[in-house]
Amino acid sequence: MPVSDLIVYQAAWSPHSAFTYASASQDGIMQLWDMQADNQKPQIYLAASENELLCIDWAKYATNMVVTGSSDCKTRGWDLRNYSQPVFEIIDHGHAVKKVKFSPFHPTTFASVSYDTTLR
Repeated sequence: MPVSDLIVYQAAWSPHSAFTYASASQDGIMQLWDMQADNQKPQIYLAASENELLCIDWAKYATNMVVTGSSDCKTRGWDLRNYSQPVFEIIDHGHAVKKVKFSPFHPTTFASVSYDTTLR
């Protein structure tokens, strides 16, 4: 699929670096971008889901942690220092996960919202 045909569902700025953001896209790929890099390519290109990757958020207290939500009803946590496999995977919704958000007050707490109208 040509890059111009891909849909990016969400991009999120890192709360730890003014020049870094991550994106979640239709092809299930999470990309981490550094605006200061010379090569204009993603620093991380990760197949985070076999389905559409709908949402992403950064942990506020853990510099290298992001959480993703996908159309396969899963939320996954990723340590960006070693992203060969997720740190955790939760299958807790009946439909696609449309939003994930880390708590600004608790380092290990995040919420997810699904098209099944539930909040976890």
